[in-house]
Parts: sequence; structure tokens; C-alpha cells
Amino acid sequence: ILCILNEGDSISYLADKVSGEIVLEQFHNAQEAIKHFESEFYQAIITVPRMDKYCCTDFLLSLRRCGDETPFIVIGGEEDCVSTSDVCAPDLFADPEVIKSIPELILDKILDLIKNHDEKIQERKTFCCENYSFLNCFDEAVAILDRNLNLLSFNTYFLRTANDFGDCKPIGGKSIMEIFPFLPGRILSIFRTVFSTRTPLTYNHEFIINDEPVFLKLEGYPIGKGASTDNLMLKIQNTTREKTILTEYRKLEKNLQERIIQRTDELKKSMALLDSNKLELSRNLTLK
Repeated sequence: ILCILNEGDSISYLADKVSGEIVLEQFHNAQEAIKHFESEFYQAIITVPRMDKYCCTDFLLSLRRCGDETPFIVIGGEEDCVSTSDVCAPDLFADPEVIKSIPELILDKILDLIKNHDEKIQERKTFCCENYSFLNCFDEAVAILDRNLNLLSFNTYFLRTANDFGDCKPIGGKSIMEIFPFLPGRILSIFRTVFSTRTPLTYNHEFIINDEPVFLKLEGYPIGKGASTDNLMLKIQNTTREKTILTEYRKLEKNLQERIIQRTDELKKSMALLDSNKLELSRNLTLK
């Protein structure tokens, strides 16, 4: 859970009650926290209403506008937030005094929000598995991803690509960052722009396998109805052969240009020598 707190604030009384796999990751710098959120996966957000130039309403609005439904909890009352739209309403207002005195109550509500959110995601995954059978019509690696780039559905070509270059078996339900660990950490924020802008995106990546360069082209396409983008269709193409051919072609082209320049220089020298010989011959004939 991402926690954005003022310097000196602490929710250790809540953290003491957390068990299992949930971790409260606390930040006292809002900009740093948002950067982490863009590149990593969090199940919920706990935040103070304001901090320096940060306003929780602005952050929430930016998330909801691009369809991100991560549970959003504000420490404080409703009067502490300036709501500009109904879409900005946080999922929960947590009274600081209640958190201190009865942390279990707030924690249970947060866990319920996370559970409901996870159930929605699971419903979408089930829908995708049942409704994206058309993926097998593609003769290239294609998959459907959710907003956190977790795999919802994929075709046999994608599975083959994952087996060739990936490092995660089985791949069902995994994120592309887990399947392809060589991808940069910023890949999540890169492809999240597909959801916010609803425009396709192409990303080319080069990495090394067995001391040999490999080139992959990743293309993301928004999927959804109307103004909402629920999922993303990802196409992965191994462009190593094309890149290699293009590189060899450019080498040959460069060598040919160099040879043409060399031959041209040699021809100019030969012509100059011929002109010199003709001039010398003309002088000799004149003397005779």
C-alpha cells in the first residue's frame, strides 16, 4: 500500500496490525511517491489531503481520468478535501484519531476495498479469457493486459515468445515485467499512457542473449468502449532478423559508397595524368 504522509507523520499503529503479504510503504515526498506508483504495483493508496504543492484531489482525479480504480484512502475528513467532481470522491475518509484508537476498524475497511477491487479485476480477467479467443487468429505474439500490465489472455505465438525470451513459467496472470525481466522498470509508466491518451504506442527494446543482440518491438493498443479504456492489446514482434539485415545492408551501402569515392578519385587522377601526357605530347610535336 502506497502511503503519502507529511514529515513526522506515522501510521505505525496501523502497520503493527498489518500481516501477511501487505506492506505499508511510506513516503514523505509526494512527487517521489507518485513516481513509485507509476513504475510499481500497489493495491491501495493512503494519503494526507495536502503536502506542499501536492493535493490529493488532483492525484485522485488524474488516476480516475485514465481509468485507474486503485482504492484511495484519505487520512482526514471530507471537509479536508476540495472535490472538483464526483469522480474525485475518495473511497474512504479515515479519521486519524480512529486510526490511532481502533486501527483494526480502518484496516478492515481498507482490506475490504482491496478485496472488492481484486474481485473486479478477476471478473475482467474471466471476461477476457472467455471473450478474447480471437487472439489465435493472429499469426504473431498478441496478449491482452490490464492496467497494471498483468496478463489476461494470450495466443500461442505469445506463449512461444515468452518461452524463447521470458523467465516466468507459467505466465498466466503474471505481469510482462515478470515474464520479460529484461524490460526497463519504466515500462509500466510508458504503456500506462495508452490508457490516459487512448492512442497506440510503439516501444523498441534491445537486449543481449548469449552475447548476441536481440531486438523486440512492443505495440500497445487501447481496448474499451466509449471514453473508457479497460484493457490493452500488446503485440510483440522479434525484429532481430530485420535489424540485422538492415545493419548489413547499411554496411554494404557504406562500403559501396567508399569504393565509388575511391574509384572516382582514381579515375580523376588517371584523367589528370592523361591530360598531362597529352599536354606533354603536344609540346613535343610543336618543338619538332
